[in-house]
Amino acid sequence: MDKTKVIFRKDKSNGEIFAIFPEMADKLNYRVGFYAYVGQHGEGDYNDMIKNSTPAKPEEYEFLYNHLTKDIGYNLIIRKRSKINYI
Repeated sequence: MDKTKVIFRKDKSNGEIFAIFPEMADKLNYRVGFYAYVGQHGEGDYNDMIKNSTPAKPEEYEFLYNHLTKDIGYNLIIRKRSKINYI
């Protein structure tokens, strides 16, 4: 099974935990994939998501991690940050 890099973040405005998938990038539009439990899959600007959030602690993202791995089937590699190459 392929492994997927993920970065767990906590939204500064509402405290929602979300997952950024930096390798799921739309390089043409400078966007990356993300997942939030409410709203589910989407895409957004990586720099804006990082700017408007803080790193989530393991106890904060545990529920989302379990949902992504057990319910959806992701095989995740957790990262703290990523450099997105849009070239």
